[in-house]
Amino acid sequence: FQLVSGDGEVSLDITQKRQGEEIKFGQVVRLLHVTSNSFLCESRRLRATREKANQRVVLADFTSEELRGSRWRVVPRYKVRSEGQKICNRDVVVLQSLAGDTTLHVCNSHDSTTDNYHEVNAGLTASGFKLQVYDMQSAANEGRELRCGDCIQLFHREERAFFIAHQCRKPLSELASVS
Repeated sequence: FQLVSGDGEVSLDITQKRQGEEIKFGQVVRLLHVTSNSFLCESRRLRATREKANQRVVLADFTSEELRGSRWRVVPRYKVRSEGQKICNRDVVVLQSLAGDTTLHVCNSHDSTTDNYHEVNAGLTASGFKLQVYDMQSAANEGRELRCGDCIQLFHREERAFFIAHQCRKPLSELASVS
């Protein structure tokens, strides 16, 4: 994922202007899936597959109606950091959705039909993710501040697994909607 400023509208011009700005706890960001050029969004229409009380998390492009759920406030997972401090490589964070009172959450149970992957959804139970720069070959990335435009990996500490995203084979309009 690429860290993109979550302030204001989504546009290529604004994204390029904000490149290189430091990211701080309490700031709003968007997570751009670089491969598909889609944003990680909380869907307000779709329920999670495994935990029906939670909302589904989807990848949405620039024109999607789901894009309003693409803004996430970055808060520290542990009380050793506070709002306004710079976020460093390998800090553990919670991502709070601005679309609802939910956080990015990893389902505790896994699905044997999907190669034992855990579903990621938006729910009331917070999951901590370690943000780390994608290119860990360089020792210069250790402990440095994260900036808009950085490509990062999300590592789930409790499950000891990386967050991976893939596009669904069906369009959002064909998926079951919330009753």
